[in-house]
Amino acid sequence: MDNSFAFVADIHLRADQPRKGEIFIAFLDSLRETTRHLFILGDLFDFWAGPKHASLREHVPVADKLRELSSAGMQIKFLFGNRDFHAEPYLAAHGVACAGNSLHLCLGQKQVLLTHGDLLCTNDTSYRVMAKIFRSPVVKWLYSSLPLSVSYPIAAGLRDLSRRTAPRKPEMIRGLSFTTISEHFERGVDVIICGHVHKAGRYARQFGEKTKEVYVLGDWDVTPNYLLFTNQSWQFRRFP
Repeated sequence: MDNSFAFVADIHLRADQPRKGEIFIAFLDSLRETTRHLFILGDLFDFWAGPKHASLREHVPVADKLRELSSAGMQIKFLFGNRDFHAEPYLAAHGVACAGNSLHLCLGQKQVLLTHGDLLCTNDTSYRVMAKIFRSPVVKWLYSSLPLSVSYPIAAGLRDLSRRTAPRKPEMIRGLSFTTISEHFERGVDVIICGHVHKAGRYARQFGEKTKEVYVLGDWDVTPNYLLFTNQSWQFRRFP
């Protein structure tokens, strides 16, 4: 296992799409001999209904594979997505370190910010209000206390609501805010890696003598993909 870093987001694992889980497990196995660090930047699951969701055993094969690789020495970190920020206890029990909403790294002598991406969409004020409410300690406690027969339909309903309403918003509202991104660059960040908007790509901006970059990870609904940092360079890759 070498010192490569892999980044992935927006897999959106669903119980009614078992093939996607099988592909993700194959992807994890493909990293076994080459990658020491794996970062899952949110929305690993299509939705998560709180601690009792684990009793459904929908995602046991993936969770067991994560624990297997963690036990073998791979460092796996998870950042909250907008659909599975309640999944922290479940993933932690399977060897995945949860890093919250964002994480800073130093790679190739550059300061790197990792985040799911929804908190960079600051033009979407209605979403920001909703996110603040749903991630509050009070709502998290209440949600965790509900029976699964209540929390599961709520989580699934919010997922469906998001799918219906997000495409109706203009791109300038629901997309990444480059004003917010520039603020991170001005504070010393050189590279931002995120997902959430489901459009893979690299964006570069010149700040003085430095070129600052944003790498946006694509979703896995059409083409499984990931970003790899190895030998001091960044590469988008498809799987398989």
